[in-house]
Amino acid sequence: MTLGEKLTAARQARGLTQTQTAGEAITRNMLSQLEHDQAEPSLKTLRYLAARLEVPLSWLLEDGDGASALEQARQCYRSGDFAACVRLLEAQRTPLTEEGQLLGCRAALAAGWAALNCGDAAEAASMAALAERWAADALYLGPETDVALCELRLRLALEQGQGIAAAQAAWEAAWAPAEARRQLLLARLALAEGRLREAAQALRRAEGGPAAETALLRGLLEAARGRHREAAAQLSRAEAGELSLPDRRRCLAALEQSALALEDYQTAYACAAKARAL
Repeated sequence: MTLGEKLTAARQARGLTQTQTAGEAITRNMLSQLEHDQAEPSLKTLRYLAARLEVPLSWLLEDGDGASALEQARQCYRSGDFAACVRLLEAQRTPLTEEGQLLGCRAALAAGWAALNCGDAAEAASMAALAERWAADALYLGPETDVALCELRLRLALEQGQGIAAAQAAWEAAWAPAEARRQLLLARLALAEGRLREAAQALRRAEGGPAAETALLRGLLEAARGRHREAAAQLSRAEAGELSLPDRRRCLAALEQSALALEDYQTAYACAAKARAL
């Protein structure tokens, strides 16, 4: 890791711009040259930057030859040595980059499960706490990480015999959005294949899903059943909400057909006009 790479990583980890980091002691252009290894800084400048970035001066002065700690952590993760990966990232003397936080969270989760499977609940709890800490600061972790963390916490609670109700509630809350999306997709599949009963069952299980999408699918279901008044009510609710462009077109087409069946020609004409404008 070169000096320029270290400066860039430390600055980005603190969420600072080059102008904010440069302050009044050096110019932004000079900092840019340092970060691209196009200039050699004085010891005074390095001391200033170490203070601004809150990293040890010794770390900036270290020889950049050899694999960086992050690269070593990557290698440990690839080889399945998740505990070693976590130790390397914990030992970093500069704030972790976004990649480091993402890697640390996933490694800590894997190490937590490994510890739990070996009967070491204390180590598993320690890894879960680390995963939560890194997850809190990472930008690129999806909702599946919350599910995985809550699942590990619930298993720990079951093993330790305490805090089960709270852990279960957190797990169910984390899992609910993903389950709702799954049920809505199952409803779409069933509607596409004319399996109306299965579509209705999936929609009943899709509680907590996006309101507009849920209303659209309920409207399409009612229209397929020939219940156009109920379909129009659901489709109107969906059309007023947030839908993807394909879903909005689908909604307007279905609402137009239901309005025609109800002899509501004004609504049918309005739907056709909106569809043409998309």
